[in-house]
Amino acid sequence: MRPMRTILFNLSSLIFISSLLFISCNKEDEIRMPEDILGVWSPDETTYLEFSTNNSVYNLKIEYQDGESIGLWDRDVYYYEPGYNLVIYMTAGHSLNVYEIVEMTSESLTWCWVEKVDIESAESTQDITQLIGKIINEAQAGFNLNPEYFESFKKIPKDKFLLMLESLDIEYPWL
Repeated sequence: MRPMRTILFNLSSLIFISSLLFISCNKEDEIRMPEDILGVWSPDETTYLEFSTNNSVYNLKIEYQDGESIGLWDRDVYYYEPGYNLVIYMTAGHSLNVYEIVEMTSESLTWCWVEKVDIESAESTQDITQLIGKIINEAQAGFNLNPEYFESFKKIPKDKFLLMLESLDIEYPWL
């Protein structure tokens, strides 16, 4: 019977210590997941990025001409690597940009532009998988972040985003 008490004591101690560790962790220590970046993010009232599960970014720029709102849409591609806080972003115009996420909560995102990669010259020597591997290897060494290249976004609930589009009479092309 004595060994059973010891086992129960050790098990309860382990559970107690684990719960203390869990409680003491703050939000900044949370492990990020690829789903954390999903949703609509906006740095201002004319630009919106919607990160979707299929690695597409629906990029909307709103312009006003003669009192009319015009929505200019692009469909870009992204790769999010939460372990290195990286977003590798390829625009519809085939420029590849690398961003390091400086801070992310459920309501805000701040990233810093790290570099622009010439995708055409990169494609001639290596495929995208190798290029992403190279960028991640560089991230391990650490990027020098320039505060001039920081950009902050706030998260916009999808239903509010769609209502805003409707009020501005802008079509959402991917519904």
